Amino acid sequence: MTTAATKKNTARAAEADDELAYVTLDFRGVTYTVPDRDSAPMEVLEAESDYEALRLILGEEQWAKFKATKPTVGAYRKFNTAVYEAMGEDDAGN
Repeated sequence: MTTAATKKNTARAAEADDELAYVTLDFRGVTYTVPDRDSAPMEVLEAESDYEALRLILGEEQWAKFKATKPTVGAYRKFNTAVYEAMGEDDAGN
């Protein structure tokens, strides 16, 4: 038997699961805010490359901020790893 209190608690739990969480990281003097791994947009899973996934995670504004630093490929790889670690992922897919 489901009570009103149980329904209310279930609804609260569902709402909590839908809350988005973000983390910040600093990379080479620039601060970025990224979603934690469970808050990242679904499109990240559909990305055809790590490059595309990182761009989706950052969003256009932060992607432009990163690109403005004139990164090398090596810096990109380090940044990609730093972002995934900040998100709580074990493997950045590099």
